[in-house]
Amino acid sequence: MRMQRIREYFYGRALGVGSAKFTPHRLVLRISENRLITAGGMQVHEGMRVFGDSSANEAQLMRFLALKTLERSVLAVLLPPAEDDEAATAAEQRGEVPQSLLQSNVAGFVCVVSLDLEQDTMTVLSPCPGALPSTYLLVGVAKWTDS
Repeated sequence: MRMQRIREYFYGRALGVGSAKFTPHRLVLRISENRLITAGGMQVHEGMRVFGDSSANEAQLMRFLALKTLERSVLAVLLPPAEDDEAATAAEQRGEVPQSLLQSNVAGFVCVVSLDLEQDTMTVLSPCPGALPSTYLLVGVAKWTDS
């Protein structure tokens, strides 16, 4: 079911003979110009906490190194933090991932078609033409192949 939904996201739903189809676009991105991130950290259910424990229960965003295993991955394009977000700006200046991205909206999804680490390029399948609205790409566990 997941594979069918991802295919419909990029190509549209087949409604019958002669129905319109979407045409996804291939974009070549420079890996170094994009921020690949992943969510990690331990999640503890509220009922499993020790009474009075006030420790944070949030996932942490971390940088993700581009590896060949990224091929066929579906990435979420996160909208960047607001320009007036001082904490995000300070984190960026330190080379860290702004944690405010945890509350960021997803602009859409792309699928990594191929990676060329030596050329610093990544080819992605996008549902619409043009540049991506953000350079923050969230790596998850979903994989999909365009076949």
